[in-house]
Amino acid sequence: MAMLKPSPLNNTDSNTPSSTGASWFSSLRQSCYWWLSALSGTVETEEEIKRLKQETEQLRQQNAKLDEMLSQRKLETEQLKSETERLKQQNAKIDAIFSKYSINSTPAPKTEQS
Repeated sequence: MAMLKPSPLNNTDSNTPSSTGASWFSSLRQSCYWWLSALSGTVETEEEIKRLKQETEQLRQQNAKLDEMLSQRKLETEQLKSETERLKQQNAKIDAIFSKYSINSTPAPKTEQS
């Protein structure tokens, strides 16, 4: 069976006197390690929060640009639909005039000349 090594925080060497001062020092040392570890985690967490806030702001800016592009595309689409409808009406008028005067609106087929 493998023996477990004592952790560095709870190191009790036979050379260390087991007086109240030594156990107080060991407890203080353990608390210091715990606080340093906790503070280190806090700093890392704060850095992560800062990074996430920056990314969120970048995404908001990108979304605003994309929203503007989308609005522009919708406007262009509506303009194209309107223009298409106008051209359809113009074609209908031209077809009506051609029909009224018996004009063939389709071009005559070209013949190949040798």
